[in-house]
Amino acid sequence: MIYLQSFAFAVKPKAMRMLLPLLLCLLFVPQLARGENTPAPGIKGDFTAIKHTSSNRVDTVIDEQTILMKDGKIVRLLGLEYPLANGENIPPTMIVGKDRLQKLLPEGTEVMFYQRRTQTSGDKTGKVNRMGHVLAHLVRKDNNEWINGTLVADGLAYAVTDALNPAMADQLYKLEEQARAKKLGLWSDNSPYGLLTPDTASHGDSQFRVVEGAVNRAATSKNNLYLNFGDDWRRDFTVMISPALRRTLARNGIDPMSLSGKTVRVRGWIRPWNGPFMELETAERLEIVASPRPSTDPSTIPSTDAVEKPLKINPDPLATGQLNP
Repeated sequence: MIYLQSFAFAVKPKAMRMLLPLLLCLLFVPQLARGENTPAPGIKGDFTAIKHTSSNRVDTVIDEQTILMKDGKIVRLLGLEYPLANGENIPPTMIVGKDRLQKLLPEGTEVMFYQRRTQTSGDKTGKVNRMGHVLAHLVRKDNNEWINGTLVADGLAYAVTDALNPAMADQLYKLEEQARAKKLGLWSDNSPYGLLTPDTASHGDSQFRVVEGAVNRAATSKNNLYLNFGDDWRRDFTVMISPALRRTLARNGIDPMSLSGKTVRVRGWIRPWNGPFMELETAERLEIVASPRPSTDPSTIPSTDAVEKPLKINPDPLATGQLNP
């Protein structure tokens, strides 16, 4: 540490800012930088809930989640969320993630696009974002490797699905749980982006994070339901569930009012409002964690029984009117 401090004083501020991402990689993702952990083997996915819509060839990897195709289409990988860059401080997993994606998808690689099923072929809802980027799960045609799943399995990104594309949530969460048990990437001991507790939730202010802890009390106010994780709702971590989402949870057999005393895992954006606050956006972002907790021994694979699976997510929420506002 003394050498690092001396180095920081010796280097000009502008040069130090340029070197900071590299230093962060070495400090916070040492196992990736030194190659101590072998990347996850080729991950295969079950795509029966979604549909193979087209194929294409890779031109260039733009960033850790975006790929330019030979025909000019830009693809944004579904099911992933990386820690955000804070000014000039770039999270190391973004740097390593782009490098990993370049190795997974060298120029010319033929890939298959898997996207949500729609009632008509011309319906682009959930298939294209507002910038015109194609939203898809990519699979290499030569070996059937699921690219999105591999990045989550390597611990480089959080698993996250939205209301329009919830179909792969269960598979992504299992891969994330395995990466967490093996302490890969985001989940390594030195990472500032790992699993938060209600007591440390404030560390994730203005970021997408995963928080796990026991619900102290569930209460309603002005039609919204709140999961309070401490005795003082004005200061402790709180999760809000809207009336529409509460109805969706009820259809899937979950009564949030019954969660008092249970351990849950939630994911979403944290902001300050009477303490750290998260609004639950979709049903699959709530997991009820069963006891006992799965082993964190890297040599073990988490049991599929480690998390209760009460949710039965319809792959086409628009067709059933279950889309959350």
